[in-house]
Amino acid sequence: MAELSDTDLREAGDFAAQAEASARGGDHAGAARLWARARARAPANADYFIALTRSLVSAGDPGAALDACDAAETDLQRPVFAQLRRGQILYHDLARPDAARACFEGVLAVESANAAAHYGLARIAFDRLDMDLARRHAALALGGVDNLAALWLLIWVLGDYTAAITLSDRLLADNPGHVELLVTRARAFYLMRRYDEALASFARAAEHDPHRMGVGFGLAELLLMVGDSKAGWRWFDSLVTEDLLQAVRPEVRPSLETYWQGQSLKGKHILVVHFLGIGDNIMMARFARELKARGAHVTFCCRPELYRLFENLAGVDDLRDSYDEEPWGNFDYWSFDYTLPRWLGASENAIPAFPEGYVDRPAPTPGVERVPGRLRVGLCWCSAPVHFTGASRFVPPEAFAPLADLQGVDWFVVQKGPFNPGFAARSGLFTMDPSHAWTDFRDTAAFMATLDLVISIDSSPLHLAGALGIPAWGLICAAPDWKWGLAEASPWYPQIRLFRQGRLDDWAPVIQEVRAALEMWGLTPDSCGRVTMNSPRDNSAAP
Repeated sequence: MAELSDTDLREAGDFAAQAEASARGGDHAGAARLWARARARAPANADYFIALTRSLVSAGDPGAALDACDAAETDLQRPVFAQLRRGQILYHDLARPDAARACFEGVLAVESANAAAHYGLARIAFDRLDMDLARRHAALALGGVDNLAALWLLIWVLGDYTAAITLSDRLLADNPGHVELLVTRARAFYLMRRYDEALASFARAAEHDPHRMGVGFGLAELLLMVGDSKAGWRWFDSLVTEDLLQAVRPEVRPSLETYWQGQSLKGKHILVVHFLGIGDNIMMARFARELKARGAHVTFCCRPELYRLFENLAGVDDLRDSYDEEPWGNFDYWSFDYTLPRWLGASENAIPAFPEGYVDRPAPTPGVERVPGRLRVGLCWCSAPVHFTGASRFVPPEAFAPLADLQGVDWFVVQKGPFNPGFAARSGLFTMDPSHAWTDFRDTAAFMATLDLVISIDSSPLHLAGALGIPAWGLICAAPDWKWGLAEASPWYPQIRLFRQGRLDDWAPVIQEVRAALEMWGLTPDSCGRVTMNSPRDNSAAP
């Protein structure tokens, strides 16, 4: 590779300085052009290459960033570096994990100890809940990745919360106002169930950036979980700022002037907009009838997957599955579903519980034949690992093995996704999976209507069963989400029986407790040894 002249080095540095200034000003396309000129003067400079691809991605052109990776393979002193960057773009920016995995594996074929490639493969394996593979790559990546990546591996994959706190404290000694570090530290304390220390760390983060979503939501949810309802709902409400509204969807022009904060609704038209996940939208749908009772005309915008299920939702005059049909300013008031509870009594722990359900149960799926004397149980054991507790709330299929020899139980899958195949082989449970026939949650609800019981982790099927009034048992991890709290039952779904972990990632005692409960509730042998089913509506035997 030819040695660069002093002129090339000087000009490359000048272009790099201009590119950094353009990026600071928000002109990422201009920055990319300048980084390209810097690279033309110093093509072997890996920092310029990385900066070019980041600017192209920030400018909304990840395809051009991939082209830059192709071009760089002949320029960089370590061509494998271009392949690594290609994998990162495919994974983070283009959501193409299979193609990204091929890149990372190609890097390891040349440099078997490349920590960044092992980190990328750990992320992909984690997303697919292949935790054994994720841990193997995480252990190989840990010593060579940056500190924030190391913290992610320690908390989400390796479960070494003590090491994560130690590393966070060491880094915070030099940068005490680093918000991301404080939030990460708080999360580690939370997963260790050291809630006071988690609250203190979130509070420190809030001192520096109170409106960052990861800060405000973490603090609000933890306050609610430990029982400080007033402070928790106040924090949720404080997150609704002009910056947040502009990030939602600028073209619908939401305004704080019409954001509902408890004003009289008599004769007013209010728009309620979904804000978080499907389970959260189901949980908050209960408040529509309270808005109606206060005299409002209620337009409720739900997640598209819930539209058919909510077609007859009590209290709703106009149901929508998109919130950009008309400007929010055309309504007298608007609210996110997640901020309704503060103004409808939840701050004083007045939560409408609806033990019999608050969503109309659709007609049962036609053609389903019940086998007399057998219990029909729906099962949900995992979902996407994007929850605050990551994969810790999921039950590994193998953990269900103690249920495999229960007599008189028919098992059914009540979740959709890529994790269903292979469950029967890993768990030993003979499960039937009807989910391929479901297009949305109305279909799921219609099938649930054929069941006697739903057993689910903290995921949307558990909320759905509660909203429909179908008997349900919740498998709740030791560091629970706020809505399940720390008490024996949740005020949101008091009819759902909760089976709580005593120690994170140890599901064996929970499954044994479930087995004992199933034996007591659902199945009893008669004098001839035949198995009969107790009525799930019999309060003496119900969950």
